Amino acid sequence: MRKIIALCLALAGIVSLCGCLDEQSQDFTISQYDSESRIEINFEDLSVPDKDVNSDTDDNSKNAEDTENQNSNSSPDEPNTGTLLVKDKKYTFEGKDLVIIDVLNESNQNLSITINGKFLDENGNVLKTETQTFDQFSAGYQNYFLFRPEMNFAKFTYNVQTEMSSGPFYAKDIKCNFYGLVEYEWPDFEGEAIKRVPSLLARTNYTYLGNTKINFLVWYVIFNSSGEVVAIFGKGETLEKYTPEPDGYDSTLIHKFDPDDWSWDWPDHLEGKLTALAVVTNVTDEIPE
Repeated sequence: MRKIIALCLALAGIVSLCGCLDEQSQDFTISQYDSESRIEINFEDLSVPDKDVNSDTDDNSKNAEDTENQNSNSSPDEPNTGTLLVKDKKYTFEGKDLVIIDVLNESNQNLSITINGKFLDENGNVLKTETQTFDQFSAGYQNYFLFRPEMNFAKFTYNVQTEMSSGPFYAKDIKCNFYGLVEYEWPDFEGEAIKRVPSLLARTNYTYLGNTKINFLVWYVIFNSSGEVVAIFGKGETLEKYTPEPDGYDSTLIHKFDPDDWSWDWPDHLEGKLTALAVVTNVTDEIPE
């Protein structure tokens, strides 16, 4: 057993450090959204309008709660102005539907953004609701929300609630990178024995320019050349002012081949250039022990 543990530690080092990162990070761009809305923010009384967003309605409601204006990027003589650019796109992955919402804070204020979503059937009945909040939308910051209810639905509607946020704002200093897939002989354990299986690993790494030690979770959504979602995986990291080494990356198991077939015949949906978008969540300076 001691030999197996030692081998695993050595393997982890190999998977983390091997390879070359001269290739460019492969970022996915959603070229066509299902809907797009630019929400005007009313800062007069430090409240922000909510806006229901879907392909059929364009209703506006008012957020009832006011918050103090903190950590503004504007000067005392500059008015609080700006908008939110909100876009959404529905996808299918492994036979289940999901929605990705792209939010860009075009205002000169630091914000907390909440999205209240409803998953509907063909008759408009609510199948499920879900609320997500990200409180580190600093001025000019862009990030995604991933709504993945693990079921099928006919339609997704949502409203956007916005409040002033006091920070701190670490998310703007994080850059998540994806470098495609690499072939690897992944170890499978059979009791105390190790059997190597031909596999494909996703290569990722991070750049963090902040000075405070943080912990965060990122969800990578991987797309093939046809714009289809082919993989989703999460990675939790603890970083403190970190730039990856030239040959440094993390690897995540994406696909296992038949253990008795070493032809490395890639499945059709993983062929060609793969790209990814990163959904950053749960950024905190509260580091778990």
